[in-house]
Amino acid sequence: MTIEEVEELRIQEMNNELRFPKLEIEYREINKVLLIQDFIYHIVNNKFFVSKLLNKLSLKKMGFEISGQGTDKKPYKLKSYFGEGKCFNVKYIFNNKKCPFKVGACFSNSFNMAGEMCNMPDVDHCDCVSGIALIMGENGWKRILHSVVEINDMVIDANLKMVINKDLYYKLFMFEELSRFEANIKKSGLPII
Repeated sequence: MTIEEVEELRIQEMNNELRFPKLEIEYREINKVLLIQDFIYHIVNNKFFVSKLLNKLSLKKMGFEISGQGTDKKPYKLKSYFGEGKCFNVKYIFNNKKCPFKVGACFSNSFNMAGEMCNMPDVDHCDCVSGIALIMGENGWKRILHSVVEINDMVIDANLKMVINKDLYYKLFMFEELSRFEANIKKSGLPII
């Protein structure tokens, strides 16, 4: 995308004129999926056992199977007719278990994180992916510009403090890719950049 195209999208977002993302779900399922997003977010991010339990029960009522502990070693495993995958809190990918990135600065977070994570062992690809997402706003559905890190088959969303399987993320978090910045993977001792 050109700078001009990005600026036009930003203007559309500010004026609440941004188009809907191309969805991988049925239009009639949007409200249900927005609830599912909320339940998953609270399972991954809430510290209180009772809250996690209530959100897990809500997901089960919606046809989800859920297991695991929500850590990087024992992630939550989700299974439903929307697909299946794993998820856990982003803090587990950092040594001190604290995510240093600022919520709301999704592009710079994702761009910087992808640039660093491409150096990790066992990384086939690590990209900063930008696109349109559908979320619940104060006055109903809201279309936003959003950026995430895609590493192998996982998505890291620093705003949601979550690591989740790519296919499940794109479907349940109603995200459509518009552009991708590929991080250069270090091969054969060659420097990146």
